[in-house]
Amino acid sequence: MAELVYTRVSTDEQSTDRQTHLLTEAGLTDGADGVRLFADPATSSKIPALEREGFRRLVLVNVLISVGQFQRDLQNELTREGLAAAWAQGARSGRRPQVATNGALDQVRQEYREGASIAALARRQKVSRVAIRTALADLLPGRSEQPARGRTRFVRLGRSGESVG
Repeated sequence: MAELVYTRVSTDEQSTDRQTHLLTEAGLTDGADGVRLFADPATSSKIPALEREGFRRLVLVNVLISVGQFQRDLQNELTREGLAAAWAQGARSGRRPQVATNGALDQVRQEYREGASIAALARRQKVSRVAIRTALADLLPGRSEQPARGRTRFVRLGRSGESVG
């Protein structure tokens, strides 16, 4: 996150040295990682803020940051809406179960029933042990949930959330 710092004094007799010293102690020096310093030395308070060069630049940077944040928020909102619409149509998101994708689900389940270990099945199928456990979820002791079976419909989503294939 960027730190925007604005220093200012009103007359030629004053100096920004004290402000700069305090900022340096806090690690906020111009050029430091993520720090941007804006200064208006010897600027009369009779000059409106937007006519001061440093303040004007600070405001411009803040406006650009705000527009970027608004754009990011809008994009996140559209993504959430698109996902919600796709889920309402029955689409699922997330990584596809590897054993089911490989077409070896029934074979793996049968071999496990015949006594094959999870590690041996994982080596044979060239998948992780977690992938094997996912395929065998209802067969494992103490696990009541059912694995994803049958025809699960996976949908790829476009930017606005509509199905694209």
